[in-house]
Amino acid sequence: MGRRERQIALEIAKEIERLPGAEQSERFFELIRASEIPYVPVRHRENPRKLFVDSFEAIYILARASLPLAVGLTMHQYMLGALATFPIRKAIPLKSKRDKMLRDIEEHRLLLAVASFGDNLLGRDQRPESVTVRPEGTGWVATGRKAFNSLAPVGDLLAFTADTQEGELGFFIVPLRGNPALKPGPAVFPDAMADTHTCSLTFDALRLARSNLLCLETEPTLEVLTFATAWFQALIAGAYLGAASRALEEVRRFAASVHTADGNPLLELDGLILDVGRLAVRLQACVRMAHQFAEVIAIVKAENLGFVADQVIEELIDFASQIKYLSTQVAEEVVSASRRLIGTRAMAPTHPVNRLSGQIVFGPLHPLVSAQIERDAGRKALRGVFLGLPGP
Repeated sequence: MGRRERQIALEIAKEIERLPGAEQSERFFELIRASEIPYVPVRHRENPRKLFVDSFEAIYILARASLPLAVGLTMHQYMLGALATFPIRKAIPLKSKRDKMLRDIEEHRLLLAVASFGDNLLGRDQRPESVTVRPEGTGWVATGRKAFNSLAPVGDLLAFTADTQEGELGFFIVPLRGNPALKPGPAVFPDAMADTHTCSLTFDALRLARSNLLCLETEPTLEVLTFATAWFQALIAGAYLGAASRALEEVRRFAASVHTADGNPLLELDGLILDVGRLAVRLQACVRMAHQFAEVIAIVKAENLGFVADQVIEELIDFASQIKYLSTQVAEEVVSASRRLIGTRAMAPTHPVNRLSGQIVFGPLHPLVSAQIERDAGRKALRGVFLGLPGP
């Protein structure tokens, strides 16, 4: 990440931390919209390596101030990053609309909310809730419900999938803010993660024009969703690792302020140095692992690989799943260990580690959930001789 971009994220994080919790969200999104951070995918779409690293590090830094707000921003960042870099190989509407759509999002400082689509990747018979579209005039009408819609109360646009009467899966983008046909429900998550702004959405005869259509065929829609899911898993790791790094910073501050009976600060004790070192090694290894996702995306872009082979899809989603799985696990370990090292001070209601303790546990619950990642890995490992190396 360039020094300028990193400084912008640090300044936003610093200002947010100065505010009472109830005032953080509104100010956060004011500052974010005015910054370059949400529009990195537009400006650097031809350089996916920089696009990913800049997005990852911004989310990482912002999560040190507020994990829920950083998670909410991740929804915009991953979908825009995926749409900007997806290697389109079929003449779907997204191909002709992409450039203008990206320019409009940057020019008008828009934020993109995302309706849940994880169940689409599991198969249609496993979807408890969905949205359907029926033709009407030159467009469609959408009805139904989506259970999880992150950034919905503050987003300007909504990306969502819907079933068609012809049995296909379509992909659409529609204005969200002030749209009377999109009715938000109550917040899905409790107070600890309320600032992710996640709620259900009821589609009450939402009218869609041709301009709202990105794809109307199942196969290319699923390719976009798979690519986007890989982006999400790699980026959401940044939010949880950033939050964990804040917990370690609180350990450092505590150890610098407390002295032993002989007057030495705790941070000079070899036992504490070793404990913190073990945690720092694991956290930084996860960060470097996530940065490698940028290299993979750059190769896909440079070689125009597209999705001509199932292996490309499988390798991409496997790697992103491993990043998310290990990173969220390590983040939990770091916060738990930080609480133990600080002791009762970390249990004070206003202490950052106390707050993080109630938030960090949500990491494994983001799609793809850890149980699904484990099950998929187990099946592959038991399929034949297990070598454990990437590739065929």
